[in-house]
Amino acid sequence: MTKLTPKNLARGTVLTHTQVYDNLETVNSAIHGLRGGAPPAHLDNENKKFTKARFAMTWNMGTVVGKVRNYFNTPLLQEWFLASHEPTVNTPTIRLSSLCLSWDRGGQQAARVIKGTGTAPALLQNYKYKLGETPDEIAYVRIYQTGSIDERVVAEVQISKEEYSLAADESDFIDVLPKFKLLNVTIDPYRPYVIEVQSPFTVHPIYNVLVKAEFTHELVERDHAALKNFDTTPTIPRNAPLHNNVRVASHSAFTAPSTGDSIDASGAKGVQTQIESLDTALGSRLKGGLDRYSRILHNEHILEDQSYFSMVVPLFNFEDGVTSANITGYLKAIPPRSRTDKYTIWDRALVPIVFPMAVHHVQLSFDTDALTLGDFALSNRGLDVGVASSFQVTDWGPRVYTQIARTPASFALSNTVNRISNTGLWSVPLSYPGTPDGIGWHAQGRPIFAGQELGNQNRTGALQRAQTPDAANGGALINPPTNGAEQFIEIRAVLKALDGALLTASGLGTYSAFPRGGIFVHIYGKSALTE
Repeated sequence: MTKLTPKNLARGTVLTHTQVYDNLETVNSAIHGLRGGAPPAHLDNENKKFTKARFAMTWNMGTVVGKVRNYFNTPLLQEWFLASHEPTVNTPTIRLSSLCLSWDRGGQQAARVIKGTGTAPALLQNYKYKLGETPDEIAYVRIYQTGSIDERVVAEVQISKEEYSLAADESDFIDVLPKFKLLNVTIDPYRPYVIEVQSPFTVHPIYNVLVKAEFTHELVERDHAALKNFDTTPTIPRNAPLHNNVRVASHSAFTAPSTGDSIDASGAKGVQTQIESLDTALGSRLKGGLDRYSRILHNEHILEDQSYFSMVVPLFNFEDGVTSANITGYLKAIPPRSRTDKYTIWDRALVPIVFPMAVHHVQLSFDTDALTLGDFALSNRGLDVGVASSFQVTDWGPRVYTQIARTPASFALSNTVNRISNTGLWSVPLSYPGTPDGIGWHAQGRPIFAGQELGNQNRTGALQRAQTPDAANGGALINPPTNGAEQFIEIRAVLKALDGALLTASGLGTYSAFPRGGIFVHIYGKSALTE
């Protein structure tokens, strides 16, 4: 839709009904979707003061020793994503607006949390504060744009040695952490980036490290079959509610005056009547989008009713690397437990669904440089990562999941097929039925909806959702197991030895199964702008 502009009248012009009506009808048609055919032409970003929404990527790291690096990307939503990996005039602008670094110092400036050595037999760890240390390094978080040839710093937050050493009793005491910096950096959605954290100490760890990067992205239209405005043709998401995210126009037409009609204040054609009609619509606030229970409660005025969202979920974020010395505490045996050749290490995270969303991409990152090899080769380290929606956490009753994404079968840490730009970043394909019907870094399915629906918590009654693939790769379409009852997203990862033998204390030897930093699962998509 073009930007709405009023038609000004020159001084001395004889006032006619069309001159008054045309200006009012332009606004009325825009907010009530009366022009443009299908889909209705609602108010779009061209005619809104605030056209962007914030989203954040937050890395939670249990411990950092020395320097750690992890990769990330801000991929375009599927309606803009092109196989050529080249921006177009339609490509939204993504900007990095701030960067923040913090870690646990126990509310003290010149302190860090330290871990003592436990005593047998309990081997409980002792945590306390170490005061008055001189840092070894300047602490920082940096974001690099990475490529095949070079890396360049696009953002940085530093904490100098002097800042770190400020004592709590000094008169010029300042709150060093969290360290925050405002930015305005354009991010290339087709390039991977590196986030690098430098601890102030080269040997000793710092705990509960948090890095938060905040971005802006244009407000977007929710996924539905008529969304054809951009570079690719989106379709209805899998697991969508029965309303299929279809836009509902608010029809309120003005009665056009005819030639010879008098210009009146009241009546169906009256100027005051039409002005009050617009005032009523604006005074009760323009509406649009889904509520927190995935419903369309109102006729809609606003076109772009959703925002870009990102989740960064840490897994295997253990305090220490998994080695032969501690692996027994992490191992989970696959029944029968008498067999010792099929042990695994697994971790999971649960994220409550507080707003309806459509997942467009899932990515996996870990620091390949931090892995020690030895006899446990990367090609033998199998990693099974899955993302699904569910509604039941307890052990009673059946476990019910609607699969969203999963790594390919026998995904090893040496995998290069799913790698993004030859970095420590991998694409985890969304579920698809036989043939990939979505677009992304690699073959994957179309977006998958996740959101609560009132009245469906027990999954009884008729089908309430569009069908979903039965498995991540190649599954037939089935009625979604959650059927509108989903309440949380579960992210699960299993580390195993692909030969079925090495992931034991004796087989691991002195080598680490996984680095101290663990892995990060990145989930991207659209979220409803709920109340």
